[in-house]
Amino acid sequence: MVSFGNPDMDKTPRGLRLRHLEVLHWIMTRGSLTGAAEALNTSQPTVSRDLSELERQLGRKLFLREGRRLRPTPEAELIYSQIAPNYMCADQLFELTEQVASGTAGRIRIACIPCLGMQVVPDTVSALVQARPHCQVDLQIHSRDTIADLVRDSKFDVVFSVVGGKVAGGLSVEPIGTVQAVCVFHPSSRLSACSVITPADLADESFIALDPSYMSRQKVNEIFRTAGVAMKTIMTTQTAVAACGVVKNGFGVSIIDPMTAAFSKDEKLCVRPFAPAANFDYIAAFPRREINRPLVRAVIDGVRNRITAANAIRH
Repeated sequence: MVSFGNPDMDKTPRGLRLRHLEVLHWIMTRGSLTGAAEALNTSQPTVSRDLSELERQLGRKLFLREGRRLRPTPEAELIYSQIAPNYMCADQLFELTEQVASGTAGRIRIACIPCLGMQVVPDTVSALVQARPHCQVDLQIHSRDTIADLVRDSKFDVVFSVVGGKVAGGLSVEPIGTVQAVCVFHPSSRLSACSVITPADLADESFIALDPSYMSRQKVNEIFRTAGVAMKTIMTTQTAVAACGVVKNGFGVSIIDPMTAAFSKDEKLCVRPFAPAANFDYIAAFPRREINRPLVRAVIDGVRNRITAANAIRH
């Protein structure tokens, strides 16, 4: 039962259809029968007929003609006030479904190793969400040794790691970039006078080394062996962030990736290129079913571009 305040005029709108409310919405929005017909992709006589049917069902005039214009009655304004929010929600829903269909909306679960999780991946995610407001992101930071198992177990859609880390079977693996290691040290160090750091420069320096299982650590060890320089290792750590923290306190030097160096650099940390080159190689791993998913591809491409840019940050 629809009541407009006059019991004598109450009627049961048995023939009322959503089409009638749609016509009312567009007449109110466009201000004319012709405008409503254009919005509904139909003819003006059809809209006029639907409006007359709605008024007949309600037993109320909804519009008064004033020349070529239609002036809504209070009853029309009351109904429209309830219709408009629903149309807004419907428009947003249609927009969302279109974005889901085109791959610009959805949820993506990302995991990455710490050096990529400080700035490279967060910057990529920020750009992704800004360009795709309906995109939801779950970003977690995990160690190199556990990260591949997470995507294998369907806990993440894509993970970013370093070559040499464990990669579970059944995954697609894609190289996303290579960066050259840099040397970090305290500003009070004699190394401040060097534009490029070599193994010979570090012969008498206390060394903060990454975990021996890391391929980057193995590359650095090989460079020092080839140069005939013994490393004076005083500390081993799993993360370059921890190495930077120790160096900032005036203890030792370290050879790390340029992303962590750029993120950690301040007045207590100097950064210089290291030669010969010791490369850090990064990969993206993801289930094969995700290979053509637009959100996954957008994140991988974004991370790749930022890793490439990181190579320009050498000192």
